[in-house]
Amino acid sequence: MTKWTPTYLKGFSLKGDDLADEIIAKYFQEGGIQKLNEVFDSIHVNKDLQKDRNISDLLENYLQDVKFPEWADLKKVELAQKVFADHGPSIAMLLNFKALPLCYSCGPGAKVLYSTGRMAEHQQSTKQLHKRLMETAKMIFSCMSPGGFSEDGKGIATIKKVRLLHASIRYFLKHPKYNPKGWDVEKLGEPLNQEQLAGTLMSFSAMTIYGLKQLGIDLTDEEADAYVHTWNIIGYLIGVDPALYPSSAKDGWDLGVAIVKRNYSPSYEGKMLTKALLELNESYFKSRLMKAFPSYFMGYFMHDVAQLIDEPIAEDLNIAERDSWFNIFMLKLLNGFFHFVDEAEDRFPLIEKVLDKINLIVLGGMIDFTLANDKDMFDIPSELAAAWKIEK
Repeated sequence: MTKWTPTYLKGFSLKGDDLADEIIAKYFQEGGIQKLNEVFDSIHVNKDLQKDRNISDLLENYLQDVKFPEWADLKKVELAQKVFADHGPSIAMLLNFKALPLCYSCGPGAKVLYSTGRMAEHQQSTKQLHKRLMETAKMIFSCMSPGGFSEDGKGIATIKKVRLLHASIRYFLKHPKYNPKGWDVEKLGEPLNQEQLAGTLMSFSAMTIYGLKQLGIDLTDEEADAYVHTWNIIGYLIGVDPALYPSSAKDGWDLGVAIVKRNYSPSYEGKMLTKALLELNESYFKSRLMKAFPSYFMGYFMHDVAQLIDEPIAEDLNIAERDSWFNIFMLKLLNGFFHFVDEAEDRFPLIEKVLDKINLIVLGGMIDFTLANDKDMFDIPSELAAAWKIEK
């Protein structure tokens, strides 16, 4: 019997991040947010966190004291980073087609993302969505690259910036000056609360691991548990309560499903975020034949969770509404193809090549879009670019 009960999880929905929230409140109240941004701009790798700066004691303590945890197992981290190097393009695809849509299916969390204006604009542009997606990918790649947590790595530095970004979003949504409509904490929980943060971590870790299984990629228990352990480290650095760290990949899966089930609620915000995400991913595919893939993959990868919580996630996110007669025909072909993949004891080389091609199209689309709009936003470490055969 799992300990991740609705009653247990509800308490975490009312908690933010006291340390980061205090820093952001101080900088806003003193009008020093520009100074905070200047500090951020000077931090590129983990060793930059140790530089002396003319900043508040509160921020200095944050930068110095939030460290790589003593309980972290470096062998597990190295194994997890190897998993990422081996399967990074597939993991990037799962970020688009499993992790994010599952987050969007939870009404309160989707409202936070949409309300900030960073994920979807009123004009339905995908530019802000892409920017936020690449910020997320940058954090993941920084941490999961070999040496990402070392002094010369970018992992810890990137996480500390993201943690204060989360606190900024909480401050904006709860402050009447910036959000006159207010934020109903009792109904919606704290913005980016502990439960939502844990749910996001699980969607990027344990639930992604299970997504790899749907692609026919079977990790060992040791590899899967090491991947989740490494995301527990990220959770620690980003301010997630230790009571929400799973003990294994299976425990993380149970936690992720429990959070989706407790928070599941179709919403306008979730539908708009999903629509923007679909349009963005469709833009990566040049031929009409392949533009049906994103819609199919979202439904395919979320089907396991939908069955467990007994909710029509794909339908509630309006994914099916994008199905023209051509797409419906293509979806039937894709469904037959992946049913064959699921049933096959050993995947044929042709199937491997098709899946690898799709994975690289999605990853390549993300990179090309970013380089065309903001060359400084994102950079794939050389080790990963070589492993994935991507030209830098």
